[in-house]
Amino acid sequence: MKKAYYLPVFFLLLITACLDTPDTKEYWLDKGDHLMEEKKFDEALKAYEKGIELDANNTVLWNNKGLVLMNLGRYNESLKAYNNALEINSTSEALWMNKGFLLSLMGRHNESMKAYDRATELNPKEERIWLSRACVLSMVGRHEEALQAYEKGLEINSTHAVMLNNKGIELSTLGRCEEALEVYTKALEIHPEGEALNWNRDDLASRLEWDHEAWVKQGIEYHKQGRFEKAVKAHDKAINIYEFNAKAWANKGVSHASLGETDQALESFNKATTIDPEYERAWYYKGLLLQQLGRYNESLDSFNKALELNSSAKNPIAHG
Repeated sequence: MKKAYYLPVFFLLLITACLDTPDTKEYWLDKGDHLMEEKKFDEALKAYEKGIELDANNTVLWNNKGLVLMNLGRYNESLKAYNNALEINSTSEALWMNKGFLLSLMGRHNESMKAYDRATELNPKEERIWLSRACVLSMVGRHEEALQAYEKGLEINSTHAVMLNNKGIELSTLGRCEEALEVYTKALEIHPEGEALNWNRDDLASRLEWDHEAWVKQGIEYHKQGRFEKAVKAHDKAINIYEFNAKAWANKGVSHASLGETDQALESFNKATTIDPEYERAWYYKGLLLQQLGRYNESLDSFNKALELNSSAKNPIAHG
């Protein structure tokens, strides 16, 4: 199901025209801005270039020229415009942020992150930079880092609807569905009319009623965080939806074992191997537990079974 993303609004440095004659940079800047708003990008580009002819050191004109070229898909020319602007003023976080987004569109992700690093160095309190950075990280599948960037932005503005919504999406993508629901619920207390927030919350709540794998992922995340009781409960929810999920039973056993609940752990591993006798990791987990309990012959049998099924079996605490 496609999630309802909010996308960031990038900096467009606008200056109100002071003079209404075509021989001033202000005139061409204002004209270009109006044409941009009307999505007349070719005409806007000509207007900004007229302004640059009158003032080649105006970073606002260069920035807006870069935005027009970006909209036209002329990325190399857009990058040249941003580089020209940054030669004039290398301390503008807006220019660095826009350059970072452009580089991400060009697939130059490492350079993009360096541009965002520079932008946050210059102004770590600008929430739009963190929002833009997070969106780019999400686009390239770096969801943990995207989540961290949204959290940085929310430290600055805890009620930002876009970042709250997108934080929920990142948590859901990472398998942290209950946390995502909490984020959506709190966000809707602030923004009850938020269309994307409502849609994403309802979609996730509905999915958790039938998607046992989503609960398995949530259980894994809780286990990684050391929240073993919550991990057990998450896997129980998966099992309640579909009792023949061997992975849920095996992972539940690992969390029980981490809590010192050896009887429940062994019962869970036995259930997993009964459902799927070829699930080598369940045999391996069972072997570890039996070894811990001093039941060495049974432990050896379980390890041998795991090795028979997969000769590369090893300690897979990251649950598979």
